[in-house]
Amino acid sequence: MEDVQAAVAQAFNVVGLKPRNPAQILETLKNDFQIEGSVDNGFLSLKQGSTDMDVAKLTQSYFKKYPADFVGHVGEVNFKSDVQDNEAKMRLIKERGFDWWNALPANDKSPTAKHVVKPVIVSTQMKRDEWLQLTPDEKTNAISQWGASAQETVGRIMARRK
Repeated sequence: MEDVQAAVAQAFNVVGLKPRNPAQILETLKNDFQIEGSVDNGFLSLKQGSTDMDVAKLTQSYFKKYPADFVGHVGEVNFKSDVQDNEAKMRLIKERGFDWWNALPANDKSPTAKHVVKPVIVSTQMKRDEWLQLTPDEKTNAISQWGASAQETVGRIMARRK
């Protein structure tokens, strides 16, 4: 596994989490904490300068600080795309029925996914499309919590592409 993004996803899967976007996690680690990720002998390696980071502790800390960067826990089936293997699909259909399978959204971008996707947690790290989905009251509360840096924070959020 030479792909750093795949290694990040796998590291979070080991602790039972499904990241929304491993590339965004790597970017946050780099920009906010100067932590660089690489793959070493097939495993994720994280370094801050010349110091090796404990991947297990870092994944848990990251989740606590940025819970909005995750879509759920490993093993949860919220979308058809969560089940890659045909045998697993057949087993789930036998266990839960075809109506259950048919009602699942294809992925998190599907029109019916809004009933499955966990609500956006207001954060200074949220993406532009997440900010735009907030109600006016949620935006007002966030801005009041951010205080003097609110205008700058909203500007950074709106500048993010996704």
